[in-house]
Amino acid sequence: MSTQSPGAAGMGDLFRVLVESAEAFLERGADADALRCSEQVLQLDVTGNARGRALRVKGRVAMRAGRWTDALPVLRDAIEIHAASGDFPRAAECSNDLGESLRRAGDLEGARDALSESLQYSASLQPRIHTRDGARRAGHGASCARRHRACSRYTR
Repeated sequence: MSTQSPGAAGMGDLFRVLVESAEAFLERGADADALRCSEQVLQLDVTGNARGRALRVKGRVAMRAGRWTDALPVLRDAIEIHAASGDFPRAAECSNDLGESLRRAGDLEGARDALSESLQYSASLQPRIHTRDGARRAGHGASCARRHRACSRYTR
């Protein structure tokens, strides 16, 4: 039996729907809608993975707009949330986004460090090949490794 009140359970469903909507809008390229959904989650003072996911959407929207430095603090917050909760696939993805933003902002050493962190999160994963999402994440390590090598060439 759940100890959660019906209202609290309903709010959890609301957070889930808003975050999933934000991610779906982002995937389709509807950045304004993605940002609106993620901002709603953040305004509700949500904690945990829902907050981390909303922050990543906000960071990705800033990246798409070429606002690399605006993406940095929200991506760092998302990484911290996902790493603390043990959600290493999302921490790896956010670290990869951070590395790309730092690279585009001209901080090649910071980019290399973020991509190295992403590889470390990826290395701690067990492959999940039976889900669409897991299959996408299974290739994440190779992508990070390529970017890491590219950044490393310029920072030596």
